[in-house]
Amino acid sequence: MPEAFVFGPFRLLVTRRELMAHGVPVPVGQRAFEILLLLVSRHGELVTKDELMTAVWPGIVVEENNIQVHVSALRKVLAKAGDAGRYFVTIPGRGYRFVAPVECDSANQPNRPTTAVLGQAATVAAAGSPAARNNLPHPLTSLIGREAEVAEIKAALASHRLVTLTGSGGVGKTRLVIEVGRSVLDRYPDGVWLAELAPLTDSQLVTFTIGAVLGVSLSSAATATEALASALHTKQFLLIIDNCEHVIAEVARVAEALIQACAHLSIVASSRERLAIAGESVIRVPSLPTPQASAGLTAMAACEYPAVRLFVERASALGLGFALTDANAATIGSICTRLDGIPLAIELAVPRLRVLSVEQLARGLEERFRLLTGGNRTALPRQQTLHALIDWSYALLNDEEKLLLARLAVFPGSALLTSITAVVVSVGIPPEQW
Repeated sequence: MPEAFVFGPFRLLVTRRELMAHGVPVPVGQRAFEILLLLVSRHGELVTKDELMTAVWPGIVVEENNIQVHVSALRKVLAKAGDAGRYFVTIPGRGYRFVAPVECDSANQPNRPTTAVLGQAATVAAAGSPAARNNLPHPLTSLIGREAEVAEIKAALASHRLVTLTGSGGVGKTRLVIEVGRSVLDRYPDGVWLAELAPLTDSQLVTFTIGAVLGVSLSSAATATEALASALHTKQFLLIIDNCEHVIAEVARVAEALIQACAHLSIVASSRERLAIAGESVIRVPSLPTPQASAGLTAMAACEYPAVRLFVERASALGLGFALTDANAATIGSICTRLDGIPLAIELAVPRLRVLSVEQLARGLEERFRLLTGGNRTALPRQQTLHALIDWSYALLNDEEKLLLARLAVFPGSALLTSITAVVVSVGIPPEQW
């Protein structure tokens, strides 16, 4: 570990366990210092609450609000010398991430700060083993029914340097793009790197987040994009920018600048909508195919549908002795169809089999949003319930789009364009934008 970490006007002295601001010591409690040191030393990474408690209170059982108390104290200390919000952000329900540019002073060069690669990315310049050339998470479950999409995205990357995956929330864009990234590692000598934007609440942090992942320290928001492009212009790598929809305009600006300046860079973005910049290839990720309602559906026929295969694999993993049979195939098929083949919805539904039969689960989908709650604790909050997912999506709309959606809700299924026009004609959005 270096002798000191430098960020903004602050200098974090590791050996002396001291925080300096503008060269003046700043009083910080021991626990708060340890929290700050861990966050800074893992710059760009998510540091979970469990990791903080293990590191700061080893062997001691403490309440989670102890972390919140010390984090609140840190924010007040940092705020005295600048905007505390630009240093680290809270990832609701999960932990914290230090997002500000960081430099380190080594023991051999005490007077000259050097740009250090901190966090989960080794460095874009490293060309070692595949494990050292990517920061992609290792999937804990298999990807089901996406062979065609993986092949399509790989083919698009062969002819386009910018590929955007669009699709509804919960359709599995993130899982798909990670699978693609792993499958094309051999194409990119400088690696495949994932920048996760979902936790961001400030679009100005987009460039800094990408820089942190790639190991590039950026100091000025005004010149961050240019500095990032300059540092990367000779590298041959794939950048995955995930969950762009809430900061779409800034992502489009940064992506366009990087593509233009870095001749050997390719980008895959995932978003609810396209970036709408030159050279973009857009691939819409559909829901998983589901069977049509049929009382005579057999287990063999049901297994032809990816949505059913996903349901069965996840249900089998519960350890309850679940099996797909001719007797329950039609019910399982109807559940997958009612959930529109959306992978997240299926993932949320399956754990209910711990307390419900397949038939009870099917009936319970009449109240689908209340039933599909309590997902993976480590998932983003908006992915833990369908209600939260829809709230997240709705919040991204402007007032005119919300009014348009409300009026379109009168159509329970498909409708003619003339009918749609008659209903939304006064909504305030020009017809060419519908």
